[in-house]
Amino acid sequence: MLNNLFSFNCLYNFILIFSTVIKLHFYLKCINSTSLCKKIRILVIYLKQNSILF
Repeated sequence: MLNNLFSFNCLYNFILIFSTVIKLHFYLKCINSTSLCKKIRILVIYLKQNSILF
């Protein structure tokens, strides 16, 4: 029972991280036209907003 719970939790965390990476990928693609400095600033804000995931 405990083993099943652990593997589910592991899978759940993996899915969460995976979806975040995909979101970030598209998000970065979207702001690709902006300057690097602005990009980093936006990325930091984005990560702060989604800190629930980590």
